[in-house]
Amino acid sequence: MHSKRLFLLLFCFSSFAFGSEGVRSESLFDQLFGACFRNRPQVLRELLENKEVNEGILNNNESYLLLATACRYCPCAVNDLINAGADVNKTDCFGNEAIFTACGEYGSFEAIQNLVEHGARLNVFDNRLNTPLMLASKFRSLEVIKYLIKQCDDVDINAFNKNKESALLLACNRQLKRKWSNKNNNFDLRIVKLLINCDADINHEDNNGQTPLMLAYKHNNVELVTLLFNSRADENKLNKHDCTPYDFSQNYNDFSESSYSIEESSYEDSGKDIPLKKKKKKGRCSIM
Repeated sequence: MHSKRLFLLLFCFSSFAFGSEGVRSESLFDQLFGACFRNRPQVLRELLENKEVNEGILNNNESYLLLATACRYCPCAVNDLINAGADVNKTDCFGNEAIFTACGEYGSFEAIQNLVEHGARLNVFDNRLNTPLMLASKFRSLEVIKYLIKQCDDVDINAFNKNKESALLLACNRQLKRKWSNKNNNFDLRIVKLLINCDADINHEDNNGQTPLMLAYKHNNVELVTLLFNSRADENKLNKHDCTPYDFSQNYNDFSESSYSIEESSYEDSGKDIPLKKKKKKGRCSIM
């Protein structure tokens, strides 16, 4: 509900911010926006036949708002807007392009494909320094992430945002949060495996010095710990509070039946899963 209000506020702002062109075409733009927002592709196609569309509406920054709205609420209309002249690389006042909406939590694979096929840029950053791949790693499916990597040969797999979160860190955090949520989402490590296979930095640190292995221990996620150890993650890495991954296990797993540590010799044989054993809790360190 709140997100719908935000789109309506952006619409109102665009009519004010884009000056006389926005005022001249306000009535038609209102109808176009409404058709995208209410998922009425047939109504949108009829409106796009109006010559006013090509005279101004889709040739200025308002085209971003229409595309972004379609990416979220009416994915099948994205191609119609592009064919009518909408620029896939137009931005809003925050530097966002439609590809960010398509790769976000409420986007769709169909919208992503239409944008990319018509020249949407993939090595771009929003105002938080996220790339489309970062957002996809946080919100989208394995199929989408494979598609983005395949379509962009020079994608920077280790780029990071303002919080110094890379695609791999976002993918690990996303998987962990979904595992413990009530949403009907299957827990799947294939996204993390794909990014690691594409040379993602397995020991990348965010602003707090946290690595993927620390997050895995923090959430008591045995499967992810196993994967990261098999990929030779650094178990002695320290965050900004001088805490190791083991310290995270001791500090955050009071809700679990037990905390775990990895037997150091167990991951030498990469053909087997890492055996886990109970570890007696010690004193806590300061982790924020």
